[in-house]
Amino acid sequence: MIFFIYTLSFFYSRFYGEVKMCCMYIVVFVGK
Repeated sequence: MIFFIYTLSFFYSRFYGEVKMCCMYIVVFVGK
């Protein structure tokens, strides 16, 4: 169970990082 939670949090953090990068690119693109 702990391994499952660890894997879930890992995938969530990766997904959150990807979304943050996309948002940053959109902000930079629109800011130009």
